[in-house]
Amino acid sequence: MRLLTSLALCLIPVTQAHATEFRCYPPDPAGFYIAAAESPRRYRIVRGRFDFDPALLPYGGQLDFIPHVAPFPAHFEGQVLGAAGFGTDIAFDLRIEPSCIMISCPDFAPGAEVVAFVWQDAAGYVLDADPCLAPLFAPTEDNVAVLLACVRGEECQPLPTAD
Repeated sequence: MRLLTSLALCLIPVTQAHATEFRCYPPDPAGFYIAAAESPRRYRIVRGRFDFDPALLPYGGQLDFIPHVAPFPAHFEGQVLGAAGFGTDIAFDLRIEPSCIMISCPDFAPGAEVVAFVWQDAAGYVLDADPCLAPLFAPTEDNVAVLLACVRGEECQPLPTAD
């Protein structure tokens, strides 16, 4: 009986998008860089600010309320990462595609400076708001240094974690 209870607690509901591939990567820029490099999608690493209506993120906020999860428009202004660092100015419209609800959504506010991985499809740029594979990072010196090393083909190692 204890085994059945343990198995039942391990079941995780996933959306259809996650059903095909549900893996959590380390919550660090190097881990995401490695995952992105292995993806069929082509990512760009950008640093700057996203402008969007925060009410469109499916945060919910009430236990008896299930938020609507749907892509929504946003705008980005900042710089793109190259071998010399963040330097080329870039601005584009995009869509944010949430696959999260309530507290599982990445902590993401319009106007806050972030480092993000965006990808492009036929309709334009996309930023995933995923509870497991969040492509958003603080623009700290350490995060930028790790990403720069990865882009240059140097050692691409996750930052040490505080235990």
